[in-house]
Amino acid sequence: MPGRLKILCLGDSYTIGEGLPRKDSWPSQWRTLLATKGQGHVSLRMVARTGWTTRDLRDALQSASLAPAYDLVTLCIGVNNQYQGKSITEFRTELAELIQFALSKNGDNPSRLLGISIPDWSVSPFAKDRNRPKIAKRIDQFNTWNETAFRKIGATYADITTSSRRFEGKPSGFTKDQLHPSRQQVTAWLKAIHHTARPALKEAQNPRWSRALDSP
Repeated sequence: MPGRLKILCLGDSYTIGEGLPRKDSWPSQWRTLLATKGQGHVSLRMVARTGWTTRDLRDALQSASLAPAYDLVTLCIGVNNQYQGKSITEFRTELAELIQFALSKNGDNPSRLLGISIPDWSVSPFAKDRNRPKIAKRIDQFNTWNETAFRKIGATYADITTSSRRFEGKPSGFTKDQLHPSRQQVTAWLKAIHHTARPALKEAQNPRWSRALDSP
């Protein structure tokens, strides 16, 4: 019988795919990929909203109705902390709380938690009149702690910041608002996420999923 895989994706506009049809968000594209390759049922739940900081996500999760257990939880958050000038100290504290929440939803298993880096919006056309080097440097500072927080507990961590920077000077990489990533850019992110998440997904499911995970 085909297996079932339950994925919970937590985040902000980068998770829901602001400016795109919902089917083009990276979680939705991932569900399609996994279901097609693995020939199983993939259940996807997203708790994310444009503009959310770590605190906004934390507060929303307090009242969210979620299943008691997911096979895999992903977390991509923090760009709005940087955009709104929030401190890294605040980000660190609230990220730690979000990680603990994520673990409470995947059976307290760090190997089935996937952290995702903050993309660099300084390369977007929207940022053309802003201090791009300063924005990029600040995002790197947030991501340094972001990666540390996941790796120190043995969770998986996917770098999509590098991929986002490859779209500098490429209008096709962004939606009409000239800030959020286009389907083309999101698909590029998914390649990095899919590759990095293979060990986590193998942990979450049985060997049948190896066929999906080993495909490009």
